[in-house]
Amino acid sequence: MPSKKYNTESERKEARRQLARAKYAENPEKFRAQQQILRDTNHPAYQRMKAHEQKKRDENPEFYRERSRQYYAADPEKHRMQRRKYVAANKEKVRAQDAQLRLKHRAIILERLHASRMQDPERFRDRERRWREKNREALRTREAQWRTEHKEAQIAIAARKRARKKGLPDTFTEADALFVREYWQYACAVCGREEGLFHRLEYDHWIPISSPACPGTIPGNMLLLCGVKRGASGHPCCNTSKRAKDPIIWLTEKLGPRQARAKIKEIETFFVAAKAFAESQQSAAD
Repeated sequence: MPSKKYNTESERKEARRQLARAKYAENPEKFRAQQQILRDTNHPAYQRMKAHEQKKRDENPEFYRERSRQYYAADPEKHRMQRRKYVAANKEKVRAQDAQLRLKHRAIILERLHASRMQDPERFRDRERRWREKNREALRTREAQWRTEHKEAQIAIAARKRARKKGLPDTFTEADALFVREYWQYACAVCGREEGLFHRLEYDHWIPISSPACPGTIPGNMLLLCGVKRGASGHPCCNTSKRAKDPIIWLTEKLGPRQARAKIKEIETFFVAAKAFAESQQSAAD
């Protein structure tokens, strides 16, 4: 039987599509089973089909979006049930895909969430309250674990809070706190004392937070000094003796003029390094 002649390429393609639809209508289950085998084995024919379909989607994305919307609108309940079945059968895969999408479109998601919260803040507050009540124990466990793993972050948060109460800058982060400890080799910046039975290391505002000249809780004003652990009062330490004193006067009284000048130069060098580290962290984040 001679092959049929077509005037245009589009006519030939349309004829092939109609023939494929007719064959599919005769035995749809057979074709579905064949396609499932191709998908499960990642057959080259399936890869070619996916590549061809993706190419068409890239060439005309709006057409395919509209077609998907119409297809879903024709029977939304059917598609919801299919989605539920798929999610129930592929929980781990769906979670991984959702996490990847949230990471890829994080900025858009946060922007939409913020806009929704601004439109109806009470609804969001009520939802958060209900979620916290429902997951109280899990939330406590997670918060306890976070406090154990992020001690430096807690200290940084408390220090920033003090600065905010005074209306001062509060850019000191957990990474900055770890840099301070590593720079001073986990010892007091003034006397060199390490953590022990009675002493601990604390972050001090070098220029006191109560001083009008205080620049705030920033990397260029936070220093590591030794303090006394709870229940060990009476043991001398740098942070307790300094308190809200002028740092230069306190250091001169503690070390003497000559040693105080050397220590001040050392601390100033550290503040330069801390500022540079904070700027590098900010540049990396941007």
